[in-house]
Amino acid sequence: MCGGAASLFLLITARLAQGVGAAILMSLSVALISRVVPKERIGSAMGLVGATSAVGTALGPSLGGGLLYLFGWQGVFLIHVPLTLLFFLAFKHLAPQEEQPLHLKKSFDYTGTFLLATCLASYALLMTLEETFFCKTNACFLLTCLISFGLFILTEQKARFPLVPLGLFTQCASTGHLTMGIVTSGILMTNLVVGPYYLTHGMGLSTQVMGLVMSFGPLIVVMTGVPAGRLVDRYGTKSLTLVGLLSLSLGSFLLALIPVSFGIPGYLAPVTLIAGGYALFQTANNTALMTDVMDHDRGMMSGLLNLSRYLGLMTGACAMGAVFAFATDTSHIETAPAQNVAVGMHATFAVTSILGACIALLLLLRGWLRSQPR
Repeated sequence: MCGGAASLFLLITARLAQGVGAAILMSLSVALISRVVPKERIGSAMGLVGATSAVGTALGPSLGGGLLYLFGWQGVFLIHVPLTLLFFLAFKHLAPQEEQPLHLKKSFDYTGTFLLATCLASYALLMTLEETFFCKTNACFLLTCLISFGLFILTEQKARFPLVPLGLFTQCASTGHLTMGIVTSGILMTNLVVGPYYLTHGMGLSTQVMGLVMSFGPLIVVMTGVPAGRLVDRYGTKSLTLVGLLSLSLGSFLLALIPVSFGIPGYLAPVTLIAGGYALFQTANNTALMTDVMDHDRGMMSGLLNLSRYLGLMTGACAMGAVFAFATDTSHIETAPAQNVAVGMHATFAVTSILGACIALLLLLRGWLRSQPR
């Protein structure tokens, strides 16, 4: 549909359908892994999923650019047709047999789904549509988001079969894992948003060199995903979740201090800590969350896990982008002096390092409180 779209409206509609399918696949992949893989090997499986996802992140822009050059923008979408058919046939023949579904008499929560979709759509538009946050349009989106969220909570409390059982959020562990996922995804997104500006305007690199430098982070995630899974299986999730958070915080702290004169190596060293820490944290955090959940809640929890990740990416892009723009002290970042861009980058990563450190301290505090006799 995207490749054959004759108008912008049809292209956007087809992209919406693609987004729905992608969301379903990403949720089902984590749920399927936690269902068919033995608990003692879930960490390795989660690490492998994270590594393969990073491969797509690293190769996507280059492959997309090549297809765009050779076949036009339609080729970027049409290449998915044979690949999708191939993966469908492979999954149909290789996927394990599914057991009889549980709770066949459950009714679908259409009202809750509509309210949640309205809330998330309003939040997405609030974060991305307007350059100036304080305006009438964003005020309408914010009000819509808050009202739909409140109605969603009321609906879920009264629903016989709620879309999201609110009782799960009364469990400190589940809420903590999802919250940490939002924060760490926001920290990772900060590098993806601020990094290109700093490399091109702050360090004076060309666009081609900047692209190569920015691909280093996903490459680190690819290289550390599988080893991170092995470590989680061997040493457990609690300590490695903390190590991942500390690595993220340390990398952000170093980016907040390292001067421009250190060049590309000075930039890549902290990025290595951030990307490696993120891979380790995500593997440990996802493993801990999916091993503790009940069988009939795995699909829903997997969806919430992916939702927390994208909320973090979206919020991080907006919030940290605003911090960067404010710290550069200019209305147009493209024309800002190199010194201002460097100051903005340092300030932004100082904020993310504080966020990561706070989450790590809260994790330590929770572990200490649980260890105390009652």
